[in-house]
Amino acid sequence: VFEHVAQPFQAASSLLHLLRPSGHLLWTAPFAEIFHAIPGDFLRYTCPGAINIFKSAGFEVTRVQKIGDTMVTSGWLMGFGASDFPPSRMRHILNNHTDDRELDADLQHSLYIGCALVLRRPAA
Repeated sequence: VFEHVAQPFQAASSLLHLLRPSGHLLWTAPFAEIFHAIPGDFLRYTCPGAINIFKSAGFEVTRVQKIGDTMVTSGWLMGFGASDFPPSRMRHILNNHTDDRELDADLQHSLYIGCALVLRRPAA
């Protein structure tokens, strides 16, 4: 739902304070997604942009994963669903861990549906 949040830096800070020390948060948001205005559709998130927001709030980023690749994202934007792609491709995409140092190194995967982060509030 973060694409519907007008002030993401403030929201990230609020989430940090809701977690207990060493608590974890699974966060996902779209990057390539069709506009859906209700109740307000403000932002899209690259993985590096999302990392910046949450690190600025004080979170540790423990895992980063792009959701989708160029082929699946193009199909998604044209109305295809998961069952329109080979199951082996979908398994590979869902099980792929993206190292944050490699996020934008592979141009073949520069188009993706969204970003998933596992975040941790530092211990007290």
